[in-house]
Amino acid sequence: FEGKNEVITIGFVGEETTASDVKIPSGQVFDASDEAQLEAFAATIDIEGFETKLMGILGEDLGMSEDMMMGMGSMDMGGLTEDDLADIYDMYGDMDISKIDEMPPSRKPVKTTVIANNKIEDVISAVKRALDTGAKVYWVCPLIEESEASDMAAAEERYALLNALFPGRVGLVHGKLPPTEKDAVMNNFAHGNLAVLVATTVIEVGVNVPEATVMIVEHAERFGLAQLHQLRGRVGRGSKESHCLLMYSAPLSETAKARLNIMRQTEDGFKIAEEDLRLRGAGEILGTRQSGMPEFKIADLAIHGDLLAIARKDASVIIETNPNLEGERGDALRTLLYLFSEDEVFRTIRSG
Repeated sequence: FEGKNEVITIGFVGEETTASDVKIPSGQVFDASDEAQLEAFAATIDIEGFETKLMGILGEDLGMSEDMMMGMGSMDMGGLTEDDLADIYDMYGDMDISKIDEMPPSRKPVKTTVIANNKIEDVISAVKRALDTGAKVYWVCPLIEESEASDMAAAEERYALLNALFPGRVGLVHGKLPPTEKDAVMNNFAHGNLAVLVATTVIEVGVNVPEATVMIVEHAERFGLAQLHQLRGRVGRGSKESHCLLMYSAPLSETAKARLNIMRQTEDGFKIAEEDLRLRGAGEILGTRQSGMPEFKIADLAIHGDLLAIARKDASVIIETNPNLEGERGDALRTLLYLFSEDEVFRTIRSG
């Protein structure tokens, strides 16, 4: 910003922010969370004597609905994502992308093993051996408590079993715990006496314990690839060799087999994202449906990515040079939009 009269105002979008936190005074930090507050966050700020711009950075795009993201369109947007959303934004919108395709130098490869749930005694024996070497262990379950409607492992049940085997060394965290209690358990796992942390996917992101070298996920077939990739990323952060055990219950569907196979074969987040896109489908690019068959009549995001990127650049040129679709090429484009039942987009182009 050298040589420009600009004020940088920093805003934080948090889950626990209240409406009273939304303040936009000159040069101060403000917070926003829900849709109404995001509108305030995205509103034009008039600071006398200064040129004012808004920039938003989405830390994880999947955490926001399409409507919320579209509502922030008045800002210069940046996004951080580990999946094919980056490619989709590059092809279908105004966002250029940069890819970080290398692991941090200190990261060690994580050995991933797929094992049946009925081998739980063997897994517990492996946990004991790991604890004897001073390792710390994550044990993830899909449910918080037992349910008559499901036979899936519950975190509270697994905590009771492991705490009986390793008394005083096992902690439990899940989404229903008060934040202060959850933070205390996490801190004790990271810096205290706890060596095993039984949890739900609440630990999927934002947890960094380099001493943790074992990740166990029960009923891994019930988790999506993005979740499994994030969970595995909680280990392998220190100098020691790390392991990820994905436990499953038979019989497995073909999709579940494919998910577990790709997790066993690679740690490359881009390859995992591509497989996830192939298995789930792209859903709606400009809608709220995040899986299933896309609305394209012919194109396939997983196959025609390069062509779609070229088409996006051509579309940008058209919007800049011929927004009203005039002339011979404009008529051809109108016809093409009509044939693919996309002529409503012309109204969007005209509205800016």
